[in-house]
Amino acid sequence: MIKSFCIGGDSWGCGEWQKDNYLPGGKQYDLHRLLLAANFIVSDISLPGEHNPYTIQRLAEHIASSPIDYDYVIWFQSDPLRRPDTIIELENSAEFSLDYNWFVNTNNRYLDEDYYALNNIGKKIYCIGGLSKINTDLLSKYSNLVPLVISLPELFFPDKSHPNLCVGEWMKHLGRTVTSTELDKLLADHNEMTKWSTEEYSKYFKLTDSHPNKEGYKLLYNFIVSNIQNF
Repeated sequence: MIKSFCIGGDSWGCGEWQKDNYLPGGKQYDLHRLLLAANFIVSDISLPGEHNPYTIQRLAEHIASSPIDYDYVIWFQSDPLRRPDTIIELENSAEFSLDYNWFVNTNNRYLDEDYYALNNIGKKIYCIGGLSKINTDLLSKYSNLVPLVISLPELFFPDKSHPNLCVGEWMKHLGRTVTSTELDKLLADHNEMTKWSTEEYSKYFKLTDSHPNKEGYKLLYNFIVSNIQNF
């Protein structure tokens, strides 16, 4: 019997996304096409630039309305702090702090909310750490969630470390308005992530673009088809 996949998440679920008239979302070369080429049934509803709550809601609505009872549902995790108006709301709140631990705790609080909503879809979901790394301690609380790939960058480069925080959205804002030694750890994490678009990482990442390239998606595809039945 032919197996079926549903793929959700942000741009990391979209592959080397460029304009394409044949696939929604502008997918050019990705996990979707590799699975299709292997004769799997595939629905890819990932969208570039979207935040976790939206991609989870989109996944829930699609699964509820789809005539396909998917064998495998895959979700790519984005930055937990990438939410509408999060930066402005939190910076204007009494609880805001530039302490690194505050960012870690806020990140994890949002991520726990994301996992709770994802688990409530009521179907086993295989999670992949893309822009941000899967928090296995938080994920382990939820019976429907499986850490398929804790960190895609670390799958590509096992000797490299995925930063603790994905701080891209925050640095765009705070870097213009704040100068403080409290930002040193945030800057360190941010600088580690920007390396993904450099020559050092170009075997599996696109140059000047912190997204996996063709070889990266081939590696991920091979990992999935080799391991997913063991989860």
